[in-house]
Formats: sequence, structure tokens, C-alpha cells
Amino acid sequence: MNFVAHLSGNQEVPAVETNATGEAFSQLSKDGMELSALVNKLMGGNAYVNVHTVATSLGEIRGQIK
Repeated sequence: MNFVAHLSGNQEVPAVETNATGEAFSQLSKDGMELSALVNKLMGGNAYVNVHTVATSLGEIRGQIK
């Protein structure tokens, strides 16, 4: 299963004015571990990536994992 998150300041809570953007790519592999709770969150759009910087310690850019 593959997931992607497009990150920007307007997805922060509250929104942050920044020119920074990013993308996060993740892949789950079947390795025998029980990850059903995490998979359910990822599949339901209930997980996100948040990038913190020295200038914006509460979060510079954020994106929902889809």
C-alpha cells in the first residue's frame, strides 16, 4: 500500500504563511506485523505529516496522508 502527503503551510493548524512545500511518500509492506489500527487511520485519511523547523517550532508545513 502506498500513501502520499502534499505539505504546505496552509494545512497547519492554525495556518502558517510560508513558501515551503513538500511531499512525503510512504509504503507499507506485508511483513507479518499487526498494523491494522495504523492502516485504518491511513486508509481513512486520519493521519498526517507535520514538519517542524527552528523558525516555526509548532509546525512549518503539514499534509494529510492519502
